[in-house]
Amino acid sequence: MTGVQTCALTIVGNLKIKPLKCKASDIAQPPDTVAYLQVIDTSDKKNDQVFVFNGWTFASSPTLRSLDHAIYDLWLLGCNNT
Repeated sequence: MTGVQTCALTIVGNLKIKPLKCKASDIAQPPDTVAYLQVIDTSDKKNDQVFVFNGWTFASSPTLRSLDHAIYDLWLLGCNNT
């Protein structure tokens, strides 16, 4: 996934990824991209409505708030807001 489209659901393997907000930093700030993501793992059939990640992530510091998943890593690269 090279960039996130705000409010568009993306499916990668068993993960449903929905970015609610995505923004690049202003010119006066150091370059960074931040996004608020909700991620559901559909392989857990007990309750597919539980988020495995629900929060802000930063392109410059992907491990600051990372997705804790055995198979997938999630790295924000940019926004595709249209």
